[in-house]
Amino acid sequence: MKEKLVRLGYILGIALMLAGLIYFFAANWPEFDRYTKLALSVGIMLLFYSLSLLFSKVFQQHLFLSKLLLFAGSVGFGIGVALIGQIYNSHANSYTLFGIWLIPVLLFAWVTRYQPFYILSLILAHLTIWFYFFPESNTFSYPDSYILKAIMLLILINVGSFLASEKKIIDSPILKGLSFIIGHVLFIWMSMRFFLEEYVWQTNSVYIAVLAGCFYYFLKVRQQNFYITVTGIATTVYLIVKYIEIIIEHFGPMIFVITLLLGALVIYLNVYIVKRLKARQRTLQAETEAMLDEDGSRSVAISKTRQMLSWQNLSTILFTVLSSIVITSSIIFLITDTISAFDDMAVFFFFMGLLLFLVPGVYVSGRNDIIGGTMICIGYIMSSAAVLAAPDRYLVIWAIFIVLGLLKVANHGIRMLLFGLFHIVAGFKLDELLREFDLVCITLIAVNVVIILLTRFKRQWLSDDKVARSLYRNSVFYGLLFFFILTFIEAPYISEWTYYVYNVLFFVGVTALVFWGQQQERSYELRIGLAFWFAFLFYKYYDLVWQLLHKSLALLILGLIFLAVTRWFEQRNSRDVGMVQENSHQDCFWSGKMLTILLIIVVQVAFMGYQVGTSEQALVHGKPVKLELVPLDPRSIMQGDYVILNYTISQLFAENGQQFPDFVMGEEWSHGQTVQIVLTPDEQGVHQFKEMYEGQEIGPMDVVMNGKYQGWRFIYGIENYYVPEGTGGEVERTMKYAYVRVAANGNAIIERLSDQ
Repeated sequence: MKEKLVRLGYILGIALMLAGLIYFFAANWPEFDRYTKLALSVGIMLLFYSLSLLFSKVFQQHLFLSKLLLFAGSVGFGIGVALIGQIYNSHANSYTLFGIWLIPVLLFAWVTRYQPFYILSLILAHLTIWFYFFPESNTFSYPDSYILKAIMLLILINVGSFLASEKKIIDSPILKGLSFIIGHVLFIWMSMRFFLEEYVWQTNSVYIAVLAGCFYYFLKVRQQNFYITVTGIATTVYLIVKYIEIIIEHFGPMIFVITLLLGALVIYLNVYIVKRLKARQRTLQAETEAMLDEDGSRSVAISKTRQMLSWQNLSTILFTVLSSIVITSSIIFLITDTISAFDDMAVFFFFMGLLLFLVPGVYVSGRNDIIGGTMICIGYIMSSAAVLAAPDRYLVIWAIFIVLGLLKVANHGIRMLLFGLFHIVAGFKLDELLREFDLVCITLIAVNVVIILLTRFKRQWLSDDKVARSLYRNSVFYGLLFFFILTFIEAPYISEWTYYVYNVLFFVGVTALVFWGQQQERSYELRIGLAFWFAFLFYKYYDLVWQLLHKSLALLILGLIFLAVTRWFEQRNSRDVGMVQENSHQDCFWSGKMLTILLIIVVQVAFMGYQVGTSEQALVHGKPVKLELVPLDPRSIMQGDYVILNYTISQLFAENGQQFPDFVMGEEWSHGQTVQIVLTPDEQGVHQFKEMYEGQEIGPMDVVMNGKYQGWRFIYGIENYYVPEGTGGEVERTMKYAYVRVAANGNAIIERLSDQ
C-alpha cells in the first residue's frame, strides 16, 4: 500500500512539472531570447531521458520511475517541437507538430510496450489528422465529402487500434477500450443528419450495421460486458439523436403520435428481451446445479449466469431511458402544439407526471418492474420539466417525491436519473433566487457534502447498503463537478482573491481525495479524483485570470514539493516500500534495448537541430517580403498566445480587383491543393499577388511563395505570430504589416510585425 502511495506521489509530481514546463514555454516570456529557450527545452528533454537511464541502472528499486521519466522525456520532445514552432511562428496547433511528435512516441510504444505511450500515440494520431484536414479547427467551410473523408480516416485509426488490441498484436486493454468508445462517438457524429446531410443514408446504414455487428460479436463470439455496455449506451444515444432529428424536421401532431407508438414499442421490446434473458438465466442455473466442480463446467456456467444478469440490467436501464425520453417529450410536444403553450400548462404537466405516471408506476413496478420503472421515469422527467415553469410552491411537492425516489427506488439507473434531475432543477431555481452563480455552486456542493457525510457515517437511517453506496457515489461526482465549475467563475462575478481561494481549495481537496482513495484502496474515489485532478491541470491552461508565467512557476514549485515529500515519505518507510518492490518483477526498458532507445533520442535531437537550422537559414538568406495583414487573437494548445494573420493575398477572389479574374471558389481548386504564387511590390513596397507560378520567367523584383488552398482561402504557413501572454490585443490594434523572409524553395517565415 505504501509503495502505491509513493508511486502516486511521483506520478503527480512529474505531471505537475510537465504541466509547469508547458505553461512556461507557452507564456513566451520575452526575457529569454530564442536560443536560451531552445537550449532549455532540449536540456530538459535530455535531463528526463538521462534520469530514466540513471534510475534503471543505479536505483533499480525505482524501475517504475525510470519508465515514467522516459515517457516524460517524450513529452519534453513535444514541448521542444512546439517551442520551435512558437519561436519561428509555425502553424499553431499544426498537424506537423503533432505528426512529428507522434513518430518517436510510436517507436517508444513499439519498443517498450508501455501503456502511456499507446494512449499518447492515439491522441496524437487524432490531433494530426484533425489539424491536417481542419487547420482552423472548424468544419463550416468544407464540403461534406471532405469532412466525411477526415472522419472516416479517424474511425479507421480507432478500428485498427481496437482490432490490434483485440487480436493481441498490441497488449493494451486501455487502448482497446478508448478506441472503441471514440469510434462510436465518431460514428454518431458522422451519422447526424444536419452535419453530413449529403451522405445521411450511407452513414446511418453503415453505423446500424456496425452496431448490429458489435452486439453479435460481444454477445455470441466474445462475451465482454464492458463492450456490450458501451455498445448499448451508444445505441441509446444514437436513437435519441435520431428522435431529435425527426422532431426538428417533422414537427407536428402526427409525428408525435408516431413517436409515442414507437416509445410503446420500445417498452414492449424491453419486456420481451428481459423475459427471454430471464428464461435463459433460469436454464443456466438449472444446468449449473446439475454440473460437477471437477470438470470446471460449473464455474463456466456461473460466469455465464452472471453475464446474463448484467445484460438484463443493462438492457432494462437503456431501454427505460430511451422510452422515457421519447414518450415524455412526445406527450409534452403533442399537447402544447395542439392546446396551449408549455408555460401556461406547466401545472397540468406537473400533476400529470406525478398522478398519471409516477404514482401508478410505483404500483405497476410490483407486478412488472420494466413497465413500472418506465412509468416512474416518465413521471419524474415530466414533473421536473414542468416544475421549472410552475409556481415555486409546487417545488416542495416535487422535492418530496425526489427524496422518496432516491431512498425507495431499487433501480440504480433510475436513481442516477433522479440525481441528475435534482441538480438541474435545483441549479435553475437557486440561480433565480440567489442571482450569483458561485453561490449556486456552493449551495449544491454543500448539499452533496451533507449527503456524503450521512451516507458515510450515519448509514443506520438507510436499510439498504446499495442505496447508501449509490447516494454516496452520485454525491461525490456532483460535488466535485460543481466545485470544478466553481473554479472557472471569474470577474466581474467574483473578486480576484475569491477566484484564487476557490482554485486552491479545489486543488487541495481533489489531491487529498486522490491520496485518501489510494491509501484506503477505494478505487471509485481514486479514479474520479484523478479525472478531475488532470482535468483541472488541462483546463486551467485556457484560464485568463492568472498569467501562464505565474501558473507555470506555481506548478513547478508544487511539482518539486510533491517529489520532495514523496521522497521523504519513501525514506521514512523504506523497509515497507522496499519489501514490496523487491518481490515485484518489472521489466527494464533499457535492458537489451538501450541502442534502440538512444537512436530514437538522437533522431529527436537531430530533427530539432534541423528545424532550427532551416528556420535560421530562411531568416538570414531569404528574400524580404512585406505583406498587409488583418490579425485575430486566440491561444494554441501548447504554444501560447498568438495572432492569426489574414493577408490580402489570402483570398484570391474575382471581386478583389487586384486578384486574377477567373477564380471561382471550389471549382478550380481542391482542398489541400498546393500552389505557388508570384508576388510583386507595389508603389508602397507592399507585395501583392501578380500571377500563379507555373515555371515561367519572373521579374527581378518578383518572389515565388508556396501556398495551399484550404477551405475558403489560401494559406502560406505564416498565418500565426506568437506574442508574449496578454499582448495580443495591442498587436491587433497597431500592427498593419508583416515582414517575411521567403527561402529559395518558396517556404516563408515571419521576421517581424510592424505598424508601417
